[in-house]
Amino acid sequence: MFKRKNAADILRERQHKKNKKIHDLQSVTHDPGLPGKSKPLSESEQDAFEEVIPQELIRERKHIRTQTAARRVVAQSGTFIFMVSLAATIIVLLPFLGIGTRKPSVQNRLEPTIDLKKEDIEAKVIKEAESLGLDARFSLYVPKIDAKSVVIENVDIGNESEYLAALKKGVAHGKGTFFPGQGKNIFLFSHSVSAPEYIKTYNAVFYNLKDLGLGDEIIVYFSGVKYVYHIDEKVITTPRDVSFLTKDYGGEALILQTCDPPGTTLRRLLVIAKPI
Repeated sequence: MFKRKNAADILRERQHKKNKKIHDLQSVTHDPGLPGKSKPLSESEQDAFEEVIPQELIRERKHIRTQTAARRVVAQSGTFIFMVSLAATIIVLLPFLGIGTRKPSVQNRLEPTIDLKKEDIEAKVIKEAESLGLDARFSLYVPKIDAKSVVIENVDIGNESEYLAALKKGVAHGKGTFFPGQGKNIFLFSHSVSAPEYIKTYNAVFYNLKDLGLGDEIIVYFSGVKYVYHIDEKVITTPRDVSFLTKDYGGEALILQTCDPPGTTLRRLLVIAKPI
């Protein structure tokens, strides 16, 4: 790094340069009549070299510093103006590039709230089913007769060994029929017995199904959702009648079936309910 000169240094340097110039001038100024002899400078020639005054040096240094600072400000101002111009250009071009102009849709903003509501509802359904000793994945509850059981899904109604095994575990769901919420026929069946003492032996969930009337409520828990149905119709039919499985009830229909009279195979009792 260069050491900054003070006023005294500058004064000595200029005085040295002045003396050198005078000496050089004297060495090259010859008398025309005497070759090789130098001619001394006149007073007017020596006065041509301006005397350096310290105060003037200080003022000159201030002037130089001012000029340097001004040049620095101009250079920085140019850089600043360039950066502002560049930023403005980028901002103008953003819409054409499609950056930062797309706003999230209302639907996207609402999705987390909707998901949270679904989770809350499902949690309540699960808690309600568990309080009844049921599984919210697939269970049945008939409040009037206090009938409640898990539902074994997709049981082949034409395979006796299969449906008898399923009925020991709970109410059976007929294979090939639909599930709650699908808008079609849902077929559930279970045992009934001739006396209450056989209910536990044969898991006769539908023993009191005959006591239900029109308008009574049936609840099905399926896949974490609660479905509520009201009884719309009661039918007595033959054991071989399966037309109810494909009958059009004008929308979703829950069909419960058991033996009639209880504990016999003479007829079938059908309870048909519609969703609320």
